[in-house]
Parts: sequence; structure tokens; C-alpha cells
Amino acid sequence: FRLPALAADGSALLDWAAARALPVWGATMDGPPIDQVPHPRPAVALVVGNEGAGLSPGVQARLARRVTIPLAGGAESLNVGVAAAILLWELRRG
Repeated sequence: FRLPALAADGSALLDWAAARALPVWGATMDGPPIDQVPHPRPAVALVVGNEGAGLSPGVQARLARRVTIPLAGGAESLNVGVAAAILLWELRRG
């Protein structure tokens, strides 16, 4: 699958999305599972943080929604690239 991508620092992306009335979702450890929330149409911006610190508090404060990936067994986290791919696939699948 293919999706448009934009690489930017947190505040630049949030400003870009706000100017387009685009909801911003963030990958966090404390959000509802992505497969259990209604997906906005036609689009949503997804932000992921680094593997150690996650999203900054400033970015988290501006999110329209937090989402997570349910983990099985004793897994504590996923590589950020893997997590982004799963989240994007789920958003695309809708």
C-alpha cells in the first residue's frame, strides 16, 4: 500500500495539519487500541515518537487522539518503524 508521508519536527507537522483541519493522532502506550476506534475520513495525520522517549509532552497536548497497538504476551514495546507500519496499515484498512 502507499500513503503520502511528511517528515517534519513535531510543531511544524502540527501547524501544517491544523492549517488543513486535519486531525492528528499519536502513537502512545496509553491510548485505546487502534483497531477499536473509528477512523476519520478522508484523512488523519499520524505522529510517532522515538523508541526511548516517545512523543514530547508538547506534541501529546495537541493530539486529537492517542492510539496504541495491543501487544501480546510479555512484549513491552515495538520498534518505531514496525509500530508505524502497523498503525498506517490499520488506518488504511479502516
